[in-house]
Amino acid sequence: MRRRASLDAGFWMAFFLNLFFQSEWLGFAVVMLVLHYLLELPLLFVWLCLGIWVFWALAITLFTSWLSRTSNVTNTPGSKRASERIGKFKNENK
Repeated sequence: MRRRASLDAGFWMAFFLNLFFQSEWLGFAVVMLVLHYLLELPLLFVWLCLGIWVFWALAITLFTSWLSRTSNVTNTPGSKRASERIGKFKNENK
């Protein structure tokens, strides 16, 4: 019996991977938190860095998932897929 996933696991894996790759914003947030305790800067800067971190990772993930759903066939006249070109080449050489 196959288990059906209720969530798109690929999207969430890509999102968490993007969070990891964009972790410099987490570093900025930690620096802002230290500056909050040392210089009494507002916590707004910490939350702003964390928000930018999550938003940017989500935007990149959504953009790449959108790109993966688009067709990769060009609509220009005379254009063919690579498999069609290879098949035509094999048929011509017989």
